Amino acid sequence: MERVSYFVTVPYFPEYNLDLDNIDGMLIEPGGARSFKEICLELSYQGAEDLYLRIELKDTQNGIRYTRYKIKNSTEHQKIYWNFRDADSYSFPSDNDLDLHKAKQLIFIIERNNFGDYIINSDKGSINFHRIWFSSDKSETKPQSDEEYIDLVERRTYQYFLDWSSRKSPSLGIPQDRSNFGDLLTVGGIGFALPLI
Repeated sequence: MERVSYFVTVPYFPEYNLDLDNIDGMLIEPGGARSFKEICLELSYQGAEDLYLRIELKDTQNGIRYTRYKIKNSTEHQKIYWNFRDADSYSFPSDNDLDLHKAKQLIFIIERNNFGDYIINSDKGSINFHRIWFSSDKSETKPQSDEEYIDLVERRTYQYFLDWSSRKSPSLGIPQDRSNFGDLLTVGGIGFALPLI
């Protein structure tokens, strides 16, 4: 029987990236500019042996920082906090460190075997990611009044249109229907964006 491989091409949007040093862009929060300091995970793993999970953070030019964590075989939720800014907590190819201003991909890898790094993972087991988030260097404060709450809603609404409107010339300024579908724009959303201009 002949073996056939199929490849699916996923649209790549080079104009979008995340500035880990300035997560609010041109909007400044009342407490000042914010940056991300950690990648946080909550997960559970069941398998025959403990598991090594590789976490990679890549930029638009394939610059990379990565680390590995040993995940215990347990039904209990486990939390991981990776400070990707701490030089002692990550590795990178000698000539290709991550550009913190152009982060693009967060990747989780379970390596079957990586003999160079003495990694051997079992081929059986299940891992569940319950929650993935970034933590910032400044915590958000809850609005203390109706006026502060309205200000927060205005900033977050404006931020959506800054972050998720098309930057390509044929569709420049048309917002995405949802932030997780970069190729689905909404002409109706222009009406919501107009008051922000």
